[in-house]
Amino acid sequence: MRRASVALIRFIFLCLALVGSPASAERLSALTWRDDAPELGGLSGLEMSEDGSQLWVLSDRGFLITADVLRLGGAISRLQITDVVPLLDTQGQRAGRRAARDSEGLVRMADGRIFISYEGHHRISEHGADGVELDRFPAPPETPRLADNGSFEGLAQGPDGTFYTLAEDGEDGPAPLYRLRAEGWDLSWPFPRSDDFAPVGLDMDDRGRLYVLERRFNGLNGFTTRLRRFEIGEAGLEAAQTLLEFDTSARMNFEGLGLWRDAAGGLVATLVSDDNFRALFRTQIEEYRLAED
Repeated sequence: MRRASVALIRFIFLCLALVGSPASAERLSALTWRDDAPELGGLSGLEMSEDGSQLWVLSDRGFLITADVLRLGGAISRLQITDVVPLLDTQGQRAGRRAARDSEGLVRMADGRIFISYEGHHRISEHGADGVELDRFPAPPETPRLADNGSFEGLAQGPDGTFYTLAEDGEDGPAPLYRLRAEGWDLSWPFPRSDDFAPVGLDMDDRGRLYVLERRFNGLNGFTTRLRRFEIGEAGLEAAQTLLEFDTSARMNFEGLGLWRDAAGGLVATLVSDDNFRALFRTQIEEYRLAED
């Protein structure tokens, strides 16, 4: 059989496969973020404004960065930093040790207050808009057993005020989903870890569904990124859906997740990668429109 015929047959089978497998996510934007600001790097926590015109990101060296999102035809064309706030303790001082500044997960309130999950010195704290720590949550029961660089990578808040976080450290199989409610921490809901993925980002949509950004390290082959959605049921997480899964080089390590809706009402996930403050790595921003029922 001629090579052209073989290629045509392969193309036809590929098209049939795509028709039978509707996509759960459509990529809208992909931008490498470059700026002279020395604080830009090591990004993990991410929050988006409701209309996608502004973002807030956490550096794992203890800075909250605010930026305007400039768009062309809906896609991100440029990011313009408008503010950089250092995260401070209750006395208005920056922590001396880098481990104590390792901010990872972010929830931002409408009044500018922020809630942050930290690795290194495992904790979840409330900060004012000026970066000063206002309060600190009680430590979850299992905190002392977590690895120094394997605790609360992501943070989300549900419509009822419940906070959710997950530990990056762990093995495949059920792992506790940490929930903080008025009566304290509850670890009775299992989170289904699988395929060597670790949770690195969390967010909730306006329908009260939990989204978990996960990463798998593939050695010299880089990373695989996965985004899953879960319904919140009376007994725990239900109806898991994989919305997105793709491989990247070792230069792009996606850790931050923010959800918002576009002008047409479509649900958009914005992802940010951690460059580890190294020139060989990228601070990459990508956006995907997510399929909904």
